[in-house]
Amino acid sequence: MGPDARFGTEPSPHPGIYVLHLGIYVPLLCHFLVDISHILPYMCLILGPILVCTVCPHPGIYVPYPGLHPETQFDVKVYYRGNLVKNTLVKNANGFQLTSSKQPNPESYLEDVTLPPPTMIRDQKAAAEIATILDSLIPGTKVEVREGSICAQRLGKCRSYWAMTDEPTTNEPSPISKTGHSLLYNCQRFVKELIEFIEKQRKESPQYSIWICLGQSWPDGKSWKKKLIMVQVTPTSMQMLHEMSYNIGASSLRSSEVNLQISDSLSLHSTSDLLTFLKEFEEKMECS
Repeated sequence: MGPDARFGTEPSPHPGIYVLHLGIYVPLLCHFLVDISHILPYMCLILGPILVCTVCPHPGIYVPYPGLHPETQFDVKVYYRGNLVKNTLVKNANGFQLTSSKQPNPESYLEDVTLPPPTMIRDQKAAAEIATILDSLIPGTKVEVREGSICAQRLGKCRSYWAMTDEPTTNEPSPISKTGHSLLYNCQRFVKELIEFIEKQRKESPQYSIWICLGQSWPDGKSWKKKLIMVQVTPTSMQMLHEMSYNIGASSLRSSEVNLQISDSLSLHSTSDLLTFLKEFEEKMECS
């Protein structure tokens, strides 16, 4: 298979790897992919200009490694009273800032995710309460990658809370700090838990979507759909690894979280191949 002119690829010095002109290494993952040409658009969408790939010491297996720390894009969904009102892909590997009013700041290293006014909410009382929260959201709550971890900090008056699932088992609220950065999650923990799940050392597959509640205490025993403003943050690189696990037969993974358009394009040979992939990834992160 030769270079794909549609995406500006060319052979790299390493066999089996093609390089985007933007400087992105896209691995063939010889044991995993039959042909990269038909999934290259999706890999670029997931990985974007963020992951650098290097050759794994095991013949025929190529593993995507970040440069110094894991980096990712973010799929961000905003809900008002359980209704999806905004869905956007944040391509900035540094992260983003949740705000209700975009303010030009040339020095900002984060991407703005501006929440819309609640004009689509028919319940006027709920709409008024959402508007009040949005007014207090400026200058926002930021979600950013710091040394390989996903952290958050609220900058304005609007209190923010978070959990790693939409159905927390605890009723103890988990606030996002205003004075420092709250550690939410990191890729290394996700890979470790995914390895443990595949090796049947844990019953549940790892969670990778972060849920943020704006303006109201949460978790509090109530359904997230009852909350005025909820934001679901999904790191797309973790989602990709989750889908690869599902594709080799880890049927306990939540099918509702799997993007079949991508997972159907992948062909993984065995659990041992995927474990090799993940353990090499984990070792690289530990050494970075």
